[in-house]
Amino acid sequence: STDGANVSNEPSRHRRFVYNLFGSLSTPESLVVSEEHLLTFLERFARNSPPIPKHVRSRIQSRVKFLFLGFGFRQWYLRLLLHILFPDERRVHSLALEHFATLEDSEIQQASVFFRDRFKLFIRRHDLSSFVDQLTLECEGLDPLSVHSEDTTRESVRLIPQVFICHDSSDKQKARLLRHFLRSNEIDAWMDEEDIELGDRWNQEIESVIHEEIDFFLILGTQTLTAKSEGYVFKEIRMALRKADYFADRQQFILPLAVEKGVRLDIIAGLQEFQHKEIDWMNDRTRELQLKGIVSKLKRDFQLRRRT
Repeated sequence: STDGANVSNEPSRHRRFVYNLFGSLSTPESLVVSEEHLLTFLERFARNSPPIPKHVRSRIQSRVKFLFLGFGFRQWYLRLLLHILFPDERRVHSLALEHFATLEDSEIQQASVFFRDRFKLFIRRHDLSSFVDQLTLECEGLDPLSVHSEDTTRESVRLIPQVFICHDSSDKQKARLLRHFLRSNEIDAWMDEEDIELGDRWNQEIESVIHEEIDFFLILGTQTLTAKSEGYVFKEIRMALRKADYFADRQQFILPLAVEKGVRLDIIAGLQEFQHKEIDWMNDRTRELQLKGIVSKLKRDFQLRRRT
């Protein structure tokens, strides 16, 4: 197709830019309407022949809001399309909405972890009408959070638990190992060095994640951490303590893990009332069994929290 064949309109302040990836009714020969058409399209799309117009690709890969309409996670080719469109991985947080009534939970969780890791794309269960209301407000230049109505402030529901790994900067290796283990067991683990992007305001990003996104706050307790007298890690803990005040007494949000012998996390201000879990970090088999117990607890508490 030509550069303009699949573009339904030129963007302006009051008119959104639309690109018909699978063709346009105005040019019937561009339409993808059969399995054979789809395979041919994907082959040409992968070879960039014909190429997506430069002005279209630049808009897709820039930090502007856009919607993919008509695509779903049950379509095997979606991962290929995203991989080609974002070869260097999309580094802007995105949201995806889909009705999952016919999918098993394990499939949803696997898809959620993959798209989160690869494309920074988060799957949410969300009321469609509420989403449209919020999108309309944003397009009109209004802040959805400033509009106090039940429909526009309803919180989307996470499909898998999201955990913040709080750790001292010298304990990165342990934090990475813990993050890998959690993610391989369908727990979405957040860590500053992996999840804060170039150009992000890291202080604001961490505050936003702790107060708005995570379900649990794990503290990686080491001798290095408890020996410190100052550091940003203590600010993270104070943020988590403030959020913990909003949970009922039976709900656990802060989970201190002592991963070295003799660590006393109760000497850190505010953590005296929290029972810590000792992890035999040096014994690989024991560590794996103990971490699996943590994973089971996180998933169980997460499901209970969703029902309340």
